[in-house]
Amino acid sequence: MSQSKNPVTEPHSQGLLLPDLCEYQSLLILLIAAQLLVLAFVVFQYGFTFDWTYFGQVTLYVQWQAMLSAVLLCRMRPLLQDMSKYRAVSIAYAALLLVALLLGVLVEWQYARLYDRFSWPFVLRNVLLSAIIIGIALRYLYVQQQSLEREKAVFRSSLAALQARIKPHFLFNTMNSIASLISVAPDKAETMVEDLAELLRASLRGDELETTLEREWHLCECYLEIEQQRLGDRLRWACDFSGLDQRLPVPSLSLQPLVENAIYHGIQPRSEAGDIAVRGWMEGDTVHIEVSNSKAGEASAGSHRGNRMAINNIRLRLERLYGDSARLQLTDQGERFVVHLQYDVPD
Repeated sequence: MSQSKNPVTEPHSQGLLLPDLCEYQSLLILLIAAQLLVLAFVVFQYGFTFDWTYFGQVTLYVQWQAMLSAVLLCRMRPLLQDMSKYRAVSIAYAALLLVALLLGVLVEWQYARLYDRFSWPFVLRNVLLSAIIIGIALRYLYVQQQSLEREKAVFRSSLAALQARIKPHFLFNTMNSIASLISVAPDKAETMVEDLAELLRASLRGDELETTLEREWHLCECYLEIEQQRLGDRLRWACDFSGLDQRLPVPSLSLQPLVENAIYHGIQPRSEAGDIAVRGWMEGDTVHIEVSNSKAGEASAGSHRGNRMAINNIRLRLERLYGDSARLQLTDQGERFVVHLQYDVPD
């Protein structure tokens, strides 16, 4: 085969205690939380008949402190990324207190220019209140991050279990085919060994959550080439990804299990030739990929419905990686069985 057999290792970023405040969603949540805090503070002080002027002043002060803190944490994120969690949180805590101190001094300095009076008690009170709120917030974020890391660990274990799962019958059939080809067609036997090695190598990359469409389809081609040697003219297949960028991200080992199911339940039981068609296209920012295969009668359709482990695993990974936009649908169209997956391209 002409394509490279060398795997490419995907970068794996370390989790960070703090949320990514460089993203507008996290910043929006922070500003909303700050405003709710202002509302609770003013209501606690004045009840529901509070001074709107004072409310506006407190809002301006707290929102400025929240935005300055967010900008600082955004800029410090690359530095904190490589530190231990305890060191990172200590530096972040000290930096946020420094923001509170400098902002308090700046506000009182402006106030002193107008009224010739500088109030250190206001500055100290603001720093103390900020120390309490920042401490609670960082503790909450720490607990939240620990929960996310446990969830990711379970997710990776589930992915590793799927990747390590190579059907014994496929392995035995491949080894038998290789053995039968060694004496009569050594070049074909060597190609099958290379394709099998590529599949085994991919199954051992347990920490790889995403890959590219090009790499994922290359694994499918390795699998199809092996099965072509076994099934001969009974297997026909075609792929059309002209409507997709080959560098698009896809979940690791998502298409290959769909192609495997199509052969196992649709092509292998047939006495006559069958085909598998794979195509992809874009609609706006949404990726659509469809895998369809010839059916082998009602028994094949029942097998497709009954063997849902790979389907459910792929659906779960799509939802975890791409959120609510992810869909995986199975459709029985009579003579053909179709699996359609879609998801929005991440920014």
